[in-house]
Amino acid sequence: MRRWTAGAVAGRIEEAVAVFRRLPGPYVPRYHSLWPEILHDFADLVHQRPERRAPPPTPEQISRADEVMVWLGWLEPHEGRALWRNASGCGPRGAAAVLGLPPEEAKVRVRMLLFRLAAELNRRGVPFRPVWREAA
Repeated sequence: MRRWTAGAVAGRIEEAVAVFRRLPGPYVPRYHSLWPEILHDFADLVHQRPERRAPPPTPEQISRADEVMVWLGWLEPHEGRALWRNASGCGPRGAAAVLGLPPEEAKVRVRMLLFRLAAELNRRGVPFRPVWREAA
């Protein structure tokens, strides 16, 4: 049986960030257009870049992201926010802003939190499920 490592935990948190970014935004009633959708001619589309949108996450990906949210609940709120900011692309500076530490010390603290989460997952017997990367 494989055990959780800090790298595996970091990968799962990064996957959760990506999943939550791909979820559709909330629908706000009363704030939408009653105009019909604009139909573009071919000539209108010639010099436009195609709109690239990532496909919505699968139910399995959403379940794994929800698991990660439970894991972050085991930490103090500011520690969970620091891990989330670090995984969302802000890096050590984002984590440093949440923790109130210099970036180099925040990098060490984030690594320590990842090790702590990995140890807690192993202690609780959570089965190891690595990040599943879709073929690009």
